[in-house]
Amino acid sequence: MRIQYQIKGITCLFLMLIMLVILIFPMYLYYLHNTNKWTLLSAQKAVSTINSILDYGEQANVIALSYKGLPCDRVSLNLRHEVTSIPYVRSVNLAKDNLIYCTSLFGESTFQDTPSDYVNHKLLLMPGNRVKKNHPLIVVRTSNGDTAALSGIDGLYIQTLLSQQEDDKLLLYIRVHNKWLSEGGSFLKNPSVNSLFALKSFTSPKYPFSVYAGLDFGSSLSAFLNQNKVYLFFVAIISLVLPTFMWWQLTRPISFDRELTRALKNNEFIPYAQPIVDAFHRHVIGIEILMRWHHPVHGIIRPDLFIPQAEESGLIIPMTKNLFISTAKLLNQFSLPSKFHVSINITAMHCNGMQLLYDCQEFLAMVNNSNIKLVLELTERQKLDNTPHIASLFSTLNNLGVTLAIDDFGTGHSSLSYLNEFNVKTLKIDLSFVSQIGKNSLSEHLIDNVIDLGKRLNMSMIAEGVETNEQAEFLKSREVSYLQGYLFGKPEPLSEWLLSYKNEYLK
Repeated sequence: MRIQYQIKGITCLFLMLIMLVILIFPMYLYYLHNTNKWTLLSAQKAVSTINSILDYGEQANVIALSYKGLPCDRVSLNLRHEVTSIPYVRSVNLAKDNLIYCTSLFGESTFQDTPSDYVNHKLLLMPGNRVKKNHPLIVVRTSNGDTAALSGIDGLYIQTLLSQQEDDKLLLYIRVHNKWLSEGGSFLKNPSVNSLFALKSFTSPKYPFSVYAGLDFGSSLSAFLNQNKVYLFFVAIISLVLPTFMWWQLTRPISFDRELTRALKNNEFIPYAQPIVDAFHRHVIGIEILMRWHHPVHGIIRPDLFIPQAEESGLIIPMTKNLFISTAKLLNQFSLPSKFHVSINITAMHCNGMQLLYDCQEFLAMVNNSNIKLVLELTERQKLDNTPHIASLFSTLNNLGVTLAIDDFGTGHSSLSYLNEFNVKTLKIDLSFVSQIGKNSLSEHLIDNVIDLGKRLNMSMIAEGVETNEQAEFLKSREVSYLQGYLFGKPEPLSEWLLSYKNEYLK
């Protein structure tokens, strides 16, 4: 039993793990796909916006180049006007022959302009300028012959763009060659972007820069767990509740009727045989068929633990039908001696309809052996009234050659009335009397009275529960014809008993 519970527990645990895998793994793959798609889209959107910002720098440069050849004192005011009128542009400069000669900030100037510092002679990311040394900016350079216009874009605009994301774990960087600007406004040369989860980059098709986007997590698993807490919570609840419910279903007590129905469906009720012997020669003259329950968990269950409930629920009817069929199938395989008794127990409930007659007819047809004498042992646990239907039933059975015996005579309902009203051929002396032989003189007197009654009514008698030679000799001395009990053989599966009987008696 304990092993069965362990198996059920392992099954439920395995189910929970399977459910976790089924519910989480596809979601995990979906999350990876969507996150990579999202970070790439974020990088693309950032590139598009930065392109638009740099376009304003390009626009300012084109206007500034229209002043090519004019002295600084004539164009500086125009440069300052550009700064105030064109979005994002914070300075405009003019250079000639690699020297900056005019700026919107200082007017006429002389600063070195090195085209090779610019990526593709177009773009330069700087950590600062003369006005703000630690304030990054991007310079857009546009050339026209020996003259170039340089527009400075404040890095704060780029920083603001990079930092304004819907998820604070999403980090964006702009890269211009080997120089980087983070969403925090830091100017970097070797940032550890490769540690970001779902890292994606997108390069501008218009300007020489790229944007990198990724999530600030150590691994894909930590990212998944952090960003899907609600989903994982419900998955955990479902994975816990369903196996728990399954465990409850598997282990909860079920009604005994349901268990009997299940056992009947699975053919767990097996015919057992106990020999009946001639009291004088101790030769086997027949067997009593006893029902045993081969339970898959509890093993072999005695009939007194389930027969009363089966009778109360009415399941004893189909159970007995199956017993008739399984017994007949086994007996049909052997050639048994003449007048070989096969006794099967019935109750008053069996006699209410015609099923008993049908079962007996089917049994006799299946065994197809005139040597077999079918005996129905009527138990006295339930009272049987002598109705016209009962009289007709027993008369029909008698015509078929089926005889009636009273089981456990003297211990139940109306034994004497049964003898008077029904065509009873055999009395079975109950083991409760037999067990007291040699111990209780009163029981011996009772047995003597039963035996005397049987003799007067010209009935054959079978004594049950014979376990000692003393009991057997006592009954033999009282001319009890047949004996049954552990002294001659314990009940065993009919299939095994028939093989043993064949090897010993049917040689």
